[in-house]
Amino acid sequence: MVVVPRSQAIEFLDHLNQGKISDPDEELTGILLGKLFPRSISASQVLNYLHLPKSKILGMYQHFWAYEFPKTVPEDDLPFVLDQLAQRSDLQSLNWVEFLHPNSMPTTRP
Repeated sequence: MVVVPRSQAIEFLDHLNQGKISDPDEELTGILLGKLFPRSISASQVLNYLHLPKSKILGMYQHFWAYEFPKTVPEDDLPFVLDQLAQRSDLQSLNWVEFLHPNSMPTTRP
């Protein structure tokens, strides 16, 4: 198993976020966010990686923000996080329901 220093992992995450490294479905981004937050990336820093998803595939990026992030935000950081999210007008069109219940999934009827 190869161990990568956290500083290099954060630098790689920054390159992904800036589009310097291709990550079309944001799988790598989601994996790194899950590994680095909250131990290596603070609540104020992690919000810099939040944007409208590039893909409608329910992948690791969406999983991180919909499931992992809410469970791992330190309680002391909740007021700051909620305030910052309320100010993010770029996220108003985000509809997580599309990712949790994609149209492509077959529905079963009783």
